[in-house]
Amino acid sequence: MFSNLWKKWVRSEVSRKTARPSRSGARRARLNVECLEERDNPSTTLGVGDIAFTGMQTDAPDTFSFVLLKDVDSGTQLSFTDNGWRGAQNGFNATEQTATVTFGNIYTAGTHFVVVDGGAPQFRIAGGNTSAGTASGSLTGLSASGDSVLAYQGTAPTTGNATNWVAGIISLGAGWNSSYTSGSNDSALPTALTNGVNAIAYYSGSGDRDSGWLNLGSVSGDAASIRNDESRPRLRSR
Repeated sequence: MFSNLWKKWVRSEVSRKTARPSRSGARRARLNVECLEERDNPSTTLGVGDIAFTGMQTDAPDTFSFVLLKDVDSGTQLSFTDNGWRGAQNGFNATEQTATVTFGNIYTAGTHFVVVDGGAPQFRIAGGNTSAGTASGSLTGLSASGDSVLAYQGTAPTTGNATNWVAGIISLGAGWNSSYTSGSNDSALPTALTNGVNAIAYYSGSGDRDSGWLNLGSVSGDAASIRNDESRPRLRSR
């Protein structure tokens, strides 16, 4: 009798564990898989002020640099464009270029990067030749007559107050041009960004300056203090 009861219990357990899962069980399984996939493919959401530009050179080779003000996971993407932002018209001029980096490692706030047109690697950790990750596109046309670079994450913003703007820099002495509508040098400043806080016009005067670099012997402190320090131009220009 015991043997028969055992067999019935075994059959019932096999039937129960191999039966089609309930809708709630299937949903939990899907959620578990999605959570695992998310952990396997992490990325960090970046927003306004999560990087700060630290320099720009519009003579060949076109170069700019930036520092992280937020930790980023491997797989995080960040885009840079010299397309001018048309301000009230809400859109890029879209006649120039965009470069995107997909970070290949976890990087902490304070990590400093340099981006060099034609460089190998194009995106590198400052002070050496270590690649920051995978690059797509390039910025080959920064104008020696003045230019700007705007940073954003994900799809190119279509409004000035979009949440995926990150930072900006411009080399023209007149600074950001709120009435900009076309041309390859000028740009308005998206309303999400504030000059001197998360964007920088590093030269004030007639014409432009082909290069300007902040004196960063080291980067330390919290994000607010670093951001404040880097928004004050200390030019080394030519």
